[in-house]
Amino acid sequence: MNLNKNIILSPLTSLLVIPGFGQILNRQYKKAGIIMAIVFLHIILFIFGVIDLFHSTPEFTEKISAGSMDLFSIFTQNGHFLKYVVISISLIWIYGFFDALYYSIKFARSNRSEVIHH
Repeated sequence: MNLNKNIILSPLTSLLVIPGFGQILNRQYKKAGIIMAIVFLHIILFIFGVIDLFHSTPEFTEKISAGSMDLFSIFTQNGHFLKYVVISISLIWIYGFFDALYYSIKFARSNRSEVIHH
């Protein structure tokens, strides 16, 4: 892959596709696997948290179907566990973006200096 394209593509895929994908483009497979495993775990935790929230508070389901309450209101009122999951997955997403950006620039610079010196 062209190194200049990788500087843009790697962080964007980590930001827009899934965290860890940019690390794959940077050939950091172990780090990508760890990041993706953490993201998928958080997605599963989020799904179970939403299911638990709806089972534990049936009045919210009635309010949503009546149109008097939205999901954001439910999460801010009752979903402390969900808040943790959303905040932590957001931090992982941001980390994946900046890590992919940093290492794609680092690899581009190191490869460029090798080309210049040879």
